[in-house]
Amino acid sequence: MTPKEKARELVDKMYLKIPSVYDPTNLPHYPIAKEMSLIAVDEMIIQNGELYLNSLGDKTIKFYKEKNGYLFELKQEIELL
Repeated sequence: MTPKEKARELVDKMYLKIPSVYDPTNLPHYPIAKEMSLIAVDEMIIQNGELYLNSLGDKTIKFYKEKNGYLFELKQEIELL
């Protein structure tokens, strides 16, 4: 699944969890769903960062960026929605 597809899926899941959202054309709650999704992705980035960045040096930082590039792309795609 591409970051763009995953971004849409994640925001849609969050959107459906907002109380009293039954009409998919009712978009006032959509920014809230985007913010909830960004918070979730940021938490994953932070969790992974603590694992990698607290252990070693520059090689670990490079490895972290390579392995978590998907999360950074996902965050960017959510922001573009």
